[in-house]
Amino acid sequence: MARKASAPSQFSLAQFPATFIISAAVDTASVIGVCTLRGVVMLSGMRRAEAKTDSAEKGIEMGALAEMRPVVMACAAGASTT
Repeated sequence: MARKASAPSQFSLAQFPATFIISAAVDTASVIGVCTLRGVVMLSGMRRAEAKTDSAEKGIEMGALAEMRPVVMACAAGASTT
């Protein structure tokens, strides 16, 4: 017996007619998780750098520059698995 999809899923499938594949949903959840984690890591790096400087703007800039490459590389690695 097939289960009926929820209303948002039905709307989504009606708008973009495609077959729902479990592995694609898992991969999407994985990419969202990796990107969210890296965003948190980036924000914590910016806050660390902000605590070391006397200016909030300078701390945010230094933290963003220090964390940008690892964040982009991790997100690219997570996206390349899908």
